[in-house]
Amino acid sequence: MTSAAYNVSSYNNLVVDFYFYATSMENGEDFSLSYFNGSTWVVVANYVAGSSFNNNGFYHATVPISGVVFPTNAQFRFTCDASDNTDLVYIDQVVVTGSNTPGQSLGDQPSPTCELLSFTRTGLDADENRTYLLLYPNPVTNSLTVQTAEEVETLRIYGANGAVVKQFNNVKNGSSLDVSALKPGMYIAAFTTDEGIITRMFIKK
Repeated sequence: MTSAAYNVSSYNNLVVDFYFYATSMENGEDFSLSYFNGSTWVVVANYVAGSSFNNNGFYHATVPISGVVFPTNAQFRFTCDASDNTDLVYIDQVVVTGSNTPGQSLGDQPSPTCELLSFTRTGLDADENRTYLLLYPNPVTNSLTVQTAEEVETLRIYGANGAVVKQFNNVKNGSSLDVSALKPGMYIAAFTTDEGIITRMFIKK
């Protein structure tokens, strides 16, 4: 996936922030983020299955870029290097932020980070957290099953553009939610409960 060209010449620091979810990637297979500096592509972050990430988990990644002169036609590109077309990496919520805070040299800049997201509720022990509020299967093809100990007033599903694409009311433990009409991609399910709004991410195949 390659972005459009952006004029970032007025900045001295960039940060690329994104979320990803991988399926069927064998250990050693990888994907990378590259940056076009106006003349050539440069790999700025590389993520390897089995060491940087594991399949079937949601990850948050942050990639700082500094210590270079930024061009008027910068681009960003994600490339998956795997063995066949069933090895997939879903990437969503890509945000590029520019700033003019004092930066480091290219060799001293902070390293890219990659963090597994754990959706847990504070104040519960490990067993309670596992069963507190779940959506499965994930990725999903036709219907999601809800496992919850909460009274869910409404469940809104948001697409990548932030728009509500589906809504369910009075969701109970064991409810089956028809999501077969959704397009393939990453979605956020927002549960409105007595405790507030609780979110979960899922992939539609």
